[in-house]
Amino acid sequence: MAAPGAASASPESAAPAGSAPAPDPGSALPSWAAPSAPAASTGGSGYPAAPAPAGYPAASGYPAASGYPAASGYPAAAAPGYPAPGYPATGYPAAAGQPIAGQSAAQGRWQAAPKPGLIPLRPLAFGTLIGAPFRVLTRNPRATLGSALILQGFTGILALVASWFATDWFLERVYSASDADRAAITAGSGAIMLIVFLIPVLLQALTTAYLQGVLVSEVSRATLGEKRRLGELWRAVWPRVVPLLGYSLLIFAILLVGFTVLGGAIVFTFWLTEDNWVATILVGLLLGLAVFLLFAWLAVKTSLTPSVIVLERRSLRASIARSWRLTNGYFWKTLGVQLLVTVIVSTVTQLVLTPVVLITSIIPVITSPTDPNDPSGMFASVLLPTLISGILAIVIGAIGAVVSSSAIALIYLDLRMRKEGLDIDLMRYVEAGATASDLPDPYTIVRPESAASAASHRSQGPTGPGYPPQGGYPAAPSYPQQGGYPAAPGYPAPQGHPGQQGYPPAPPVPPAPEAPRV
Repeated sequence: MAAPGAASASPESAAPAGSAPAPDPGSALPSWAAPSAPAASTGGSGYPAAPAPAGYPAASGYPAASGYPAASGYPAAAAPGYPAPGYPATGYPAAAGQPIAGQSAAQGRWQAAPKPGLIPLRPLAFGTLIGAPFRVLTRNPRATLGSALILQGFTGILALVASWFATDWFLERVYSASDADRAAITAGSGAIMLIVFLIPVLLQALTTAYLQGVLVSEVSRATLGEKRRLGELWRAVWPRVVPLLGYSLLIFAILLVGFTVLGGAIVFTFWLTEDNWVATILVGLLLGLAVFLLFAWLAVKTSLTPSVIVLERRSLRASIARSWRLTNGYFWKTLGVQLLVTVIVSTVTQLVLTPVVLITSIIPVITSPTDPNDPSGMFASVLLPTLISGILAIVIGAIGAVVSSSAIALIYLDLRMRKEGLDIDLMRYVEAGATASDLPDPYTIVRPESAASAASHRSQGPTGPGYPPQGGYPAAPSYPQQGGYPAAPGYPAPQGHPGQQGYPPAPPVPPAPEAPRV
């Protein structure tokens, strides 16, 4: 007998007889079932329930996923370590002129660095030729200006004393002569006066030549970075004093002959034109210009003679020929440098002397003695201005002589550098430094005077011993080889997921019961 609540149970709760058991709702695996048709209420109209649709076939289960393969471990990093580069122990490269294989050990000794010279050891530019003579004064004033003051002062004082006594003697002779003998005495005394005045001029020429030799020696040693005293310079030039004096006498003789020819031509023209002053003056000007140009040309061509006499130790004749060859092709440059230096010195001299002359000319007016027999008044009005002007003229003349002579010496060095490559010999001598005692004087090495000869010699470079190369730095130790990193362990292969069970097939749907026939 059924329970009282059985008649009210829904069709879903009561399975028909003979059907498969329904899946357990508490099963761990889900199951799929076709949606059921709404059940007919037993207490409704009594229509039968609609048949359920055919079920879907059972889905096959997913295959078991294969596990990921085990990842291979990372290979060990190949770290062989940084190579040891090591700094090469080559040291600083040897400069030109340093000892090489085959040179003696004495040449490879250390030497002190050469002192800076007066001029760069290369052919000189025009500006250097103009400026360097003035630096000679400041570089070694005791030897250069001191020599000039001694020589110029000696001749200046001698000329002043000689002219003073000669003038006093001449005036006394003329004033004391009778009227009948005055013309003859005046002519004879005038000739003696001329000779007396020529003696200081001759001495001036001799001292100028000797001073030029002294300054040539100073410039040549200053170029090498040496600095000599006054006594050393004088002793070095003294053996060459005879050729120097011969050169001065030759210049003096040329001047004397030139003025004699000029004077004779003027007198002859005056006599030939029968006292025609215009023609005489015109001829005198033309001849004077010709004589001046000829003398200037000869003076420039032979101006390097004292330098050759002192530095190359040649005779007078050979020195003149040598000066002539050196100036070939460089006449105008030689003339231009000497002329410009002379103009500069003359301009400075006039700027200094002109105010002094004006001041000293006023002194006699201010201090004019009232008593002509007062010796103190005579000294203040006459001798003092003359003494001041004379001393100042000697000082300025000494400065001008130093600058002019130094300019000629520098021209000589420049021409030898251009024509013979003298600068290379000077570099070798300077680089030798303290070990140069056994080397020949570079100024006595003479080569053919040509630009090709200089270029050939200059291409060899200064091959004398230089400074020894400094030792190179030791090679830095190489870095130690680092071991490679250990191989990273591979990741373990992940376990594959277990295959899921497929859904069970849906139970077959029973056929719908036939509706009862009424």
